[in-house]
Amino acid sequence: MLKSKRGPIVKINSSLTAAVLAAICLLFAAPLAARAATFTYINVPGAEQDITSVAFDGFAGLFEGARATVFFSDGASDSALFSFSSSGLDESAIAHVANSFLVGVFSSGTVVSSPSFQVTNLGPSGSRSVSGFRIDGLGDGAGHAAFDRGIGLTDTTTPSTPDSSGGRDLFSDLTNFPLSQSGGEITVTYSNPLALNGAAPVGDLYRTIEVQFALTGAFVASGLPPGFSFSTFNFTADVDAVTYAAVPEPTTALLMAFGLAALAGRRKT
Repeated sequence: MLKSKRGPIVKINSSLTAAVLAAICLLFAAPLAARAATFTYINVPGAEQDITSVAFDGFAGLFEGARATVFFSDGASDSALFSFSSSGLDESAIAHVANSFLVGVFSSGTVVSSPSFQVTNLGPSGSRSVSGFRIDGLGDGAGHAAFDRGIGLTDTTTPSTPDSSGGRDLFSDLTNFPLSQSGGEITVTYSNPLALNGAAPVGDLYRTIEVQFALTGAFVASGLPPGFSFSTFNFTADVDAVTYAAVPEPTTALLMAFGLAALAGRRKT
């Protein structure tokens, strides 16, 4: 030990210091690595939607006129239709409500690949969290997007819908903060299975996808917290271009039902 006018000076072993710091890093890194949220995938049968064509073109422009709905921790929800823009090389479709949420779809205008998505909580700091969201590929009747699950790639025993090729389930590496520091579960639900030209649905194409967050961790309150520029859920999902069959208006459908009933009555007499 050395001495000075100000008191003893302790000589620190540099190798010992490095070992202690490494142990501390491992101590904190281990629980953080174990916090990665898990994904659960659900298919909901019924409420089938007819389509007349399929192509595996995953461009953002397919979502123009489709609808995004975002759910919040206070039980409320907001929704908006996607608007499309293109710079020639890049395409984007944005559904946005000021001070509430932004849902974006992004793709290359020249390369066919799965588009990337982002969902961002635009609320002010201290307000409600985003607890989930839903994307409807048809929206109010203008969208042409369908979500293609992993049948044909991960499940080679089940054929995929003709012309849809192999799909891919929704995927996120959860590397962005605060999701990288979160645990819990993310539930992905596919609904409205698509039937091509009157055939039974194969189970790979769906009109609607819904994601619900049940996250745990110091930086989240079950869902995506507000007030952070990085409070965003980034993911990819395989998307096909489809043509939805026309759905009769409620009044038209009612008239058709009355007409069929009348015909049935006349046949009995």
